[in-house]
Amino acid sequence: MATVPHSTYHRIGQGEVDFANDTFKVALMTSSWSPPTDDENDPYWTNTNEITDSAGDYTAGGETLANQSWASNDTANAAQFTADPVTLTGSTIADYRYAVIYDDTHANDLIISITDFGSAQSITATDLTLTMPTPIFEIGHSS
Repeated sequence: MATVPHSTYHRIGQGEVDFANDTFKVALMTSSWSPPTDDENDPYWTNTNEITDSAGDYTAGGETLANQSWASNDTANAAQFTADPVTLTGSTIADYRYAVIYDDTHANDLIISITDFGSAQSITATDLTLTMPTPIFEIGHSS
């Protein structure tokens, strides 16, 4: 399940994120990484405890999300941000637990959402497809 750091909503409300034009990335983090807590004012991404891929095509700093879309969902009474899955080919990763989506255009790489896989995962010489949460991010209201 994806979570959004509490202060991310505040920063979006202040106009710090341009969903139409900014570049968003997904970075894989090890189980040693500590997600920001709800009371942290600055949920910014850094490469501390980012994974290494000894055999595949994972790029340090994360993979750029493609086909980003910010659209209205009338059924959910919300505006939703989505993107295509990301596939890493032939990857060997010893320890990944978190997928962090962040705004790479933001001056401080603002974290948009965090997916926790629940425990450390590993793969050896395998393709890994990261299907983005649907939606990645949502702003709405209940009826």
